[in-house]
Amino acid sequence: MSDLGGNVHQFIAPTGPSTPTVGKGSAVTAGDGSGPHDPGMERRISALETDMKSVLSLTVRIDERTKYLATKGDVSQVRTDLMVALASKAGRGTVWTMGATMMGIVLTAAALGAVYMPYFAALLRRVGQLN
Repeated sequence: MSDLGGNVHQFIAPTGPSTPTVGKGSAVTAGDGSGPHDPGMERRISALETDMKSVLSLTVRIDERTKYLATKGDVSQVRTDLMVALASKAGRGTVWTMGATMMGIVLTAAALGAVYMPYFAALLRRVGQLN
């Protein structure tokens, strides 16, 4: 931004009529440096025009970045997809139940194996003797 120095809001009252007319070609808007307007106005307007160029470039950059932001609909769709995915996922209770069931099956098989192992070994010995 430009440095205007001093009070940029300082206004030198016009020396013309008490109610100046503002418009094309009026004395208040004279651009030749003459007339009843503030003599520092040309410098301030020039500084404002320079500053507005940088504001315009910033506005264009912001506008370009907004193309990649998520809209309310995008966020809503992602939320819906996430809720569906979480609903289809097994809960903690389901996981514990499956684990306990598998443990029960393994322990039952181990107990049956321990009880029936001598019978199975004897059967294998007999099959081996038959050959």
